Amino acid sequence: MQASISPTQAPEERVFQHVHAFMKYLMTHYGQNYWQAVGEAELSMSQLKVLHILTLDTPELSLKVLGDRLGLSLPAISRAIESLVQRGLVTRAENAEDRRMKTVKVTNAGRDLVDHLLELRFAGIEQFVETLTAEERANLATALEPIVTREDVAACTHSPSFAPRKDSNA
Repeated sequence: MQASISPTQAPEERVFQHVHAFMKYLMTHYGQNYWQAVGEAELSMSQLKVLHILTLDTPELSLKVLGDRLGLSLPAISRAIESLVQRGLVTRAENAEDRRMKTVKVTNAGRDLVDHLLELRFAGIEQFVETLTAEERANLATALEPIVTREDVAACTHSPSFAPRKDSNA
């Protein structure tokens, strides 16, 4: 089925529609293992976001900052964190400077879970790339080159969690 994107549309709109269609395709056709693993881990979307923030961005944050970043009230973020603490995926401690504040930190088990979920995501993308012809791969690589060389994007390629592990059975 061809995407109904008109060449007369504004370039920004065309790019958005193309990226949207592509991401939707990848997520629906090559993301089943990821969502199955999230379901098996019994993670809410808020908990999933917390683990990703603490693993990939800032390894230790206050409950308030986490709540603010996710748009959650203090009681809502506290409930999400409590379950993660009970499961050993994060720790919660009083802030040394202000005992009224609680600090949350990802554990090795939480980091391992996020790494596993990312491996599943990357395995799905790898499966998709394998379906491309040599010409399609070359065209995609050429089209992505100016984007992946941007400093903010390139910083992600140096993260240990970025590249799929070849020894993964995902």
